[in-house]
Amino acid sequence: MQSAQNLSVEELTTFLMMLLNNSPMLIAAVVGAIIAMVMWQRAPRAALLTLIACSIQLLSSLINTWIYGWYMPHAMHAEDQSHTAIQLMIGVWGLCNSLMHVIMMALLIWAVFSGRPKPTRRPPALP
Repeated sequence: MQSAQNLSVEELTTFLMMLLNNSPMLIAAVVGAIIAMVMWQRAPRAALLTLIACSIQLLSSLINTWIYGWYMPHAMHAEDQSHTAIQLMIGVWGLCNSLMHVIMMALLIWAVFSGRPKPTRRPPALP
């Protein structure tokens, strides 16, 4: 009983440390979503794209925290999980996480340039 209780305390500690490590990105995603909602009337398309991008970042950070803060320690102590299965799951998550970040960056870039008026004259040449 003592080892099971220590294991859960260790798992909780690992999870909380991962949550603390990801807190800057979690805070940035929440603040970005709040700013997008505040700016909705001024620039609705840019605000919507930013809100979606921040939601993707928040989801990605929370899933990342769960995988590395709870699932990995739990799976390593479970006897029914092979190392190959754990490595496969981590590889699949890594690919999905990268794709989520690509989508998020594309949405943010689109948000920056959406709703901009067309220039009335040519911009100066770059040096």
